[in-house]
Amino acid sequence: MDQRFFATQKPAPCVFPTSRRLSSPFVQFHATDDNFTTANNLDHIRRTENLHLGNNLLLEFGYAPEQLGSDRDRFIYRGTWQDRLLYDGRRLIQHSLNLAGMWNLESGRSEDLVLQYELRSFHRQTKRRSFFARFNAIYTKNLNSNRQVLLGGETGARAFDNRFQTGDRRLLLSLEERMYTTLHLFNLVRVGWAIFLDVGRAWQPGVDDGLQDDYLANFGLGLQFASSKSNVGRIVHADLAFPLTNKSNPLVDSSQISVNIKTGL
Repeated sequence: MDQRFFATQKPAPCVFPTSRRLSSPFVQFHATDDNFTTANNLDHIRRTENLHLGNNLLLEFGYAPEQLGSDRDRFIYRGTWQDRLLYDGRRLIQHSLNLAGMWNLESGRSEDLVLQYELRSFHRQTKRRSFFARFNAIYTKNLNSNRQVLLGGETGARAFDNRFQTGDRRLLLSLEERMYTTLHLFNLVRVGWAIFLDVGRAWQPGVDDGLQDDYLANFGLGLQFASSKSNVGRIVHADLAFPLTNKSNPLVDSSQISVNIKTGL
């Protein structure tokens, strides 16, 4: 992997990223439980979904020495662990832990360390209605300046600009009441809708972002459109969100409309 950054004649808006060159052999270990089932109306609309209900572990370690073309001697590591906490047909709770980063042998410190935990919960209330909750926490250390931890419209706070908050860590809680309708437009597109609440914060200790409220919070209504003829499973999200915090900030509108394409609800 070769990451090169070049300056322009204009002043940089932040600390200029450090170029890196990594050439690394690696070993990988992957173990997964053979425990699968199928379900409908979870992350997709009226589509059969494959659910993995067991452990899934992936570990990867690499060594990038200067002798192989790297700019510094580094250890590279990556790990992912996923598991199911509960599944009884109506309720599904899953969580995952991800760790990735590098260790610079010359400076004796970590680089691009990212630790992330996520908890997802589904509660099926009827055949066409469910409650969904998602909690996500990210901690980073010594990120290169081309990488940032952001919170805004694209990262979960749907009533705010995409880069409204930055930092080296983030917390986010999203709650949704989902409806999977029987509406089938032109026999091509299935329609769903949801009422949602998002609460979260991205920050760096000791850095004042100048906001009146530390946490971003919003509520809103969303429509989802999914093709019934495609096997890709992508869904168009059209959300209308209203801020609950920092409403007096001139950068915060009274409402925000966003349209995104995602791989699920």
